[in-house]
Amino acid sequence: MESKSPINWKLIRQEIFDSLKVLLDFAKNPIQGMKTLPDWKWPKLLFLMGGFAAICGVLRGVVNRSFLEMISGVLVYPVSALLMIAIFSGLFFYIFMFFYKRQLSYQRVYTHVTFAVLPSVLLSTVSYLVPPITLLGSAITGLLLIVGFVDNFRLPKKAVTKMVSGLFLVYVIIWIFSTISFQQKKEEFRMKALPESLDILEKELNQ
Repeated sequence: MESKSPINWKLIRQEIFDSLKVLLDFAKNPIQGMKTLPDWKWPKLLFLMGGFAAICGVLRGVVNRSFLEMISGVLVYPVSALLMIAIFSGLFFYIFMFFYKRQLSYQRVYTHVTFAVLPSVLLSTVSYLVPPITLLGSAITGLLLIVGFVDNFRLPKKAVTKMVSGLFLVYVIIWIFSTISFQQKKEEFRMKALPESLDILEKELNQ
């Protein structure tokens, strides 16, 4: 019977230390960090984004004082973040292939998008208090993507800037309309609930 090889805890600790160092260096200088991204394998990439999104999801629930949102932050937010990164990475991958005639590694594109969205995910923790900060986070993500794509993939800066700016503009338009729609529905709900609340209060006072 073959014995299982023992877990190399020293190697695991070193891996964790190296990963934290990369993230710390990136936090200190995201622009430079995008130019020197690590060549991480899929498990580490997915764990990074999933763990970071879960932490930020819990923090957002704490800021909003919502226990349900804290639970959602752990269970739903990481999955949605990973899904959106996968979709946008695929979008960029095929844009580069068909319009720029560049056959790039999907994993490298995914790495760029993963690191670029970290500031946006972090800022989302206070988006409930300051909704426009979502746009700031998206703008930072766009800037980091431009830096990474131009410096690491040697793509034309002008064309990449136009592409990312166009996507950001579409996002801004969608965000404005969704915000207006949400506020309208919120106001309608408040107006409908107000008379009913007054009726209940009146009945209680008359008892």
